[in-house]
Amino acid sequence: MHKKETFVKGERRAGAGALWHFAAVSGIIQTSGRGMRPRNARKAAKVLLKKFFKYAMFAAAAVAAFWAANSAMHRAAHSALLDGNLAKSRLLLRFVVANEPFFFIHRGVLGKSALMDAFAETQSILREKKGWIINTGAPVMTAPAAADGFVYFGNNKGIKGGTVFKADAATGKIIWSLRIGGDIETKPLVVGDRVFVSAHDGLSAIDAATGKRLWFHYIRWAESSPAFATGAVFVGADKPGALMKIDAETGQLIYSVPTSGPVESSPVIHNGKVYMGCNHGYVYCFDGDTGKEIWRRGLGGSVESAPLVMDGKIFAGSKSGAFAALDAETGSEVWRAETGAEIWSGAAWADDAMVFGDNSHNVRALRSDTGVTIWTYDAETARFETTPAVHDGVAYIGCHAGFLHAIRVSDGKLLWRFLTGWDIDDSHPLIYNGLVIFGSTDGRVYALKVD
Repeated sequence: MHKKETFVKGERRAGAGALWHFAAVSGIIQTSGRGMRPRNARKAAKVLLKKFFKYAMFAAAAVAAFWAANSAMHRAAHSALLDGNLAKSRLLLRFVVANEPFFFIHRGVLGKSALMDAFAETQSILREKKGWIINTGAPVMTAPAAADGFVYFGNNKGIKGGTVFKADAATGKIIWSLRIGGDIETKPLVVGDRVFVSAHDGLSAIDAATGKRLWFHYIRWAESSPAFATGAVFVGADKPGALMKIDAETGQLIYSVPTSGPVESSPVIHNGKVYMGCNHGYVYCFDGDTGKEIWRRGLGGSVESAPLVMDGKIFAGSKSGAFAALDAETGSEVWRAETGAEIWSGAAWADDAMVFGDNSHNVRALRSDTGVTIWTYDAETARFETTPAVHDGVAYIGCHAGFLHAIRVSDGKLLWRFLTGWDIDDSHPLIYNGLVIFGSTDGRVYALKVD
């Protein structure tokens, strides 16, 4: 029950009185000698609101312009770094203001000193390991795929849609590019002479040699990377949640099986079965031929990464913080580890360990037979959304602060870091022909030597 407010006659509330006084002395309203009473209260209120919104819009425009300029200064500093001019990049970085929203996205939380150190680290890695760098002109949130000496990836241009690229894996030279209707946040699938790409508007089949689109199948929203088996492409649908099986030759739908929620997880096919997670917290097993659900197992939170199939087990993490090993045949739980942090990253197998990142800027290695923690690496930067790539005892994984981390699998020691110009978001690194290839939302695809 609210108390009734009472006021002494002749007094006004402090806030209202101050506003009234400002309006009177600024000439917005006219007052009489008997006190501050408006001759036309409605007109005065309209004028007040008009002036308020005018000044508010001016202030918002000024703040937005400042943020944009600050962001542009940061991009210029990183571009100078990639050009090999560390002195120029550090000079430009001195003029960037930390702790404002755009800079925070750019690792401002680390502070300028740490960021300048990271620039120096990155210049050293460029001298030693640079293979090639491609600037696509729009954020890259796709994992690269490679086949026959070529690498395939895509980018996002918002309402303009995404573009698929084919590049020479040795030199980074673009062979062709194709604009498609939706943004791309998935990994292309190369099967023979075709490239399959799922985007926000659906699934496309593209001629690998020419870049010509062969067919398109509409999906309301697809953030699930396609998989291939027995002449068909399997892909998860986000809206509504479903597993879809599509004829690889014609693009015709074979079946669509509903799930309990949206699907961002990519399907994995093993021994005729399709394994996939969903955002309502389940790991599913379907019969690949019929689409019949064989089993499902709940992990308590959204399962957005692709499961890993190894040694008769399914390994998957969830946003509940649980990482579990499930029996591939029955779905029964073999073991479960509670990490205490959301898991967006998929896992990689490395020396009988499961290596993955979490939402608390940690990378973990768990024993694959028991789930016991072997080591934890604290990046002290930002969350991990990418699945590691493992090569020669080193795990490569990107974080949301824009670093690619190279971590020794045996003990979790950081070997080196490489800083991109923005986030590494969903672009899982790829090891191919002696290179680790990955994208960044700064619009670039990077290739660094690993041998």
